[in-house]
Amino acid sequence: MKRHFHRGLLALALGLLPSASGAQTEVLLNGLPALRVSENGVVRSIEEIPPDEAAAEACLVQRIGDRYYWATHENVEVTRFEHGSFVTYVATNGSGYVRVLDPDARSIFDGLNRTDGDYDYVEHYLLGMTTVTYFGYRRDRR
Repeated sequence: MKRHFHRGLLALALGLLPSASGAQTEVLLNGLPALRVSENGVVRSIEEIPPDEAAAEACLVQRIGDRYYWATHENVEVTRFEHGSFVTYVATNGSGYVRVLDPDARSIFDGLNRTDGDYDYVEHYLLGMTTVTYFGYRRDRR
Protein backbone atom coordinates (compact mmCIF):
# COMPACT_ATOMS: atom_id res chain seq x y z
CA MET A 1 0.00 0.00 0.00
CA LYS A 2 1.93 2.99 -1.23
CA ARG A 3 1.03 6.57 -0.44
CA HIS A 4 1.14 9.29 -3.04
CA PHE A 5 1.29 13.03 -2.62
CA HIS A 6 2.39 15.98 -4.73
CA ARG A 7 6.04 17.10 -4.83
CA GLY A 8 5.07 20.62 -3.80
CA LEU A 9 3.33 19.17 -0.77
CA LEU A 10 6.42 17.11 0.02
CA ALA A 11 8.65 20.18 -0.28
CA LEU A 12 6.31 22.12 2.01
CA ALA A 13 6.19 19.19 4.41
CA LEU A 14 9.96 19.07 4.59
CA GLY A 15 10.08 22.81 5.25
CA LEU A 16 11.67 23.60 1.89
CA LEU A 17 8.94 26.03 0.87
CA PRO A 18 7.31 28.75 2.91
CA SER A 19 3.68 28.10 3.77
CA ALA A 20 0.97 30.16 2.11
CA SER A 21 0.50 32.16 5.29
CA GLY A 22 4.24 32.77 5.67
CA ALA A 23 4.23 30.91 9.01
CA GLN A 24 7.26 28.86 9.93
CA THR A 25 7.08 25.09 9.37
CA GLU A 26 8.33 22.70 12.04
CA VAL A 27 8.63 18.96 11.45
CA LEU A 28 7.36 17.17 14.57
CA LEU A 29 7.70 13.60 13.31
CA ASN A 30 9.64 12.34 10.33
CA GLY A 31 9.12 8.61 10.70
CA LEU A 32 9.94 5.47 8.79
CA PRO A 33 7.69 2.44 9.26
CA ALA A 34 9.05 -1.00 10.10
CA LEU A 35 5.79 -2.97 10.39
CA ARG A 36 2.40 -2.71 8.64
CA VAL A 37 -0.76 -4.35 9.93
CA SER A 38 -3.80 -4.29 7.63
CA GLU A 39 -7.18 -5.62 8.67
CA ASN A 40 -10.60 -5.64 7.04
CA GLY A 41 -12.66 -7.80 9.40
CA VAL A 42 -11.98 -10.96 7.42
CA VAL A 43 -8.26 -10.90 6.65
CA ARG A 44 -5.44 -9.60 8.83
CA SER A 45 -1.98 -9.20 7.34
CA ILE A 46 1.23 -8.34 9.17
CA GLU A 47 4.21 -7.33 7.06
CA GLU A 48 7.69 -6.19 7.96
CA ILE A 49 8.75 -3.28 5.77
CA PRO A 50 12.30 -3.53 4.45
CA PRO A 51 14.39 -0.43 5.21
CA ASP A 52 14.88 0.28 1.49
CA GLU A 53 11.07 0.48 1.01
CA ALA A 54 10.19 2.40 4.19
CA ALA A 55 10.63 5.90 2.70
CA ALA A 56 7.73 5.26 0.31
CA GLU A 57 5.45 4.84 3.34
CA ALA A 58 6.99 7.47 5.63
CA CYS A 59 4.96 9.38 8.22
CA LEU A 60 5.36 13.13 8.46
CA VAL A 61 3.60 15.37 10.99
CA GLN A 62 4.31 19.08 11.02
CA ARG A 63 3.27 22.34 12.63
CA ILE A 64 2.66 25.42 10.51
CA GLY A 65 2.00 28.43 12.67
CA ASP A 66 -0.38 27.23 15.37
CA ARG A 67 -1.89 24.36 13.33
CA TYR A 68 -0.80 20.75 12.91
CA TYR A 69 -0.86 18.65 9.73
CA TRP A 70 -0.43 14.99 8.84
CA ALA A 71 1.51 15.76 5.68
CA THR A 72 1.75 12.19 4.39
CA HIS A 73 -1.97 11.63 4.85
CA GLU A 74 -3.25 14.15 2.30
CA ASN A 75 -1.99 17.00 4.52
CA VAL A 76 -5.09 16.63 6.69
CA GLU A 77 -5.24 18.93 9.69
CA VAL A 78 -4.83 17.16 13.03
CA THR A 79 -5.57 18.08 16.62
CA ARG A 80 -2.73 17.58 19.10
CA PHE A 81 -3.35 15.81 22.42
CA GLU A 82 -0.68 15.25 25.05
CA HIS A 83 -1.10 12.54 27.67
CA GLY A 84 1.67 11.09 29.79
CA SER A 85 4.57 9.96 27.63
CA PHE A 86 2.64 10.28 24.37
CA VAL A 87 1.55 12.97 21.95
CA THR A 88 -1.36 11.97 19.70
CA TYR A 89 -2.33 13.79 16.52
CA VAL A 90 -5.94 13.00 15.56
CA ALA A 91 -7.19 13.79 12.05
CA THR A 92 -9.96 16.36 12.17
CA ASN A 93 -11.79 14.48 9.39
CA GLY A 94 -11.87 11.26 11.46
CA SER A 95 -9.58 9.32 9.13
CA GLY A 96 -6.97 8.28 11.70
CA TYR A 97 -4.24 9.32 14.09
CA VAL A 98 -0.52 9.28 14.80
CA ARG A 99 0.77 8.60 18.33
CA VAL A 100 4.37 9.48 19.18
CA LEU A 101 6.34 8.29 22.21
CA ASP A 102 8.39 10.94 24.00
CA PRO A 103 11.99 9.74 23.47
CA ASP A 104 12.90 10.79 27.01
CA ALA A 105 10.25 8.42 28.40
CA ARG A 106 11.36 5.31 26.50
CA SER A 107 13.03 3.75 29.56
CA ILE A 108 9.73 3.40 31.43
CA PHE A 109 8.66 0.82 28.82
CA ASP A 110 11.84 -1.29 28.96
CA GLY A 111 10.84 -4.92 29.32
CA LEU A 112 7.07 -4.35 29.13
CA ASN A 113 6.40 -5.34 25.54
CA ARG A 114 7.94 -5.06 22.09
CA THR A 115 5.61 -2.38 20.76
CA ASP A 116 5.99 0.23 23.48
CA GLY A 117 9.65 -0.53 24.07
CA ASP A 118 10.89 -0.60 20.49
CA TYR A 119 8.86 1.76 18.30
CA ASP A 120 8.78 5.55 18.29
CA TYR A 121 5.33 5.97 16.78
CA VAL A 122 2.18 4.25 15.63
CA GLU A 123 0.16 5.53 12.68
CA HIS A 124 -3.40 4.28 12.19
CA TYR A 125 -5.83 5.19 9.45
CA LEU A 126 -8.87 3.93 7.61
CA LEU A 127 -9.20 3.06 3.93
CA GLY A 128 -12.89 2.40 3.48
CA MET A 129 -13.61 -0.42 5.93
CA THR A 130 -9.96 -1.49 6.09
CA THR A 131 -7.64 -0.31 8.84
CA VAL A 132 -3.93 0.16 8.27
CA THR A 133 -1.52 0.51 11.17
CA TYR A 134 2.19 1.26 10.89
CA PHE A 135 4.73 0.93 13.69
CA GLY A 136 7.94 2.83 13.07
CA TYR A 137 10.96 4.84 14.08
CA ARG A 138 11.97 8.45 13.88
CA ARG A 139 14.06 8.84 10.74
CA ASP A 140 17.05 10.00 12.78
CA ARG A 141 16.97 6.77 14.89
CA ARG A 142 16.83 4.19 12.12
